[in-house]
Amino acid sequence: MAAQMLQAVAMLQVLIASAGSAAQEARLLRGAVNQTAPRSLKSWEGCKSLTAYSHECDCVDSIYEDKCAGCMCGGSSTAWCSTDCDPSGDDEETRRNSCCMPFKKEGERCGQNWECGPRPGGPLCWLDVDKYEDTCGDK
Repeated sequence: MAAQMLQAVAMLQVLIASAGSAAQEARLLRGAVNQTAPRSLKSWEGCKSLTAYSHECDCVDSIYEDKCAGCMCGGSSTAWCSTDCDPSGDDEETRRNSCCMPFKKEGERCGQNWECGPRPGGPLCWLDVDKYEDTCGDK
């Protein structure tokens, strides 16, 4: 039992040492549901969604951290933040990530590019002229 505990502690130390910065270490220890791009010192104040080309909003505003802690930035994200969502859950960790939504599949209705995949580089939200609605897909 003691050997297993020492092995677990050693593994945790290796993981923490490989994390790099204090922010990355905290993200590793917190067990966030999403691996997002490291947040820079730039302010994302006022950003409710991500901007496609200007990089004015590569992350959403920190006011959404109470419901999107693990999916606030687009780069390498595994989920998108539904800023209109009401947080839910029985504990704080669940509530802090309750508005992180899985990416939509090709052909599903969308309202912004980030809903379709990580930004930049993921599939886009396009106007499907046959359905007359925006849907995810590569065009």
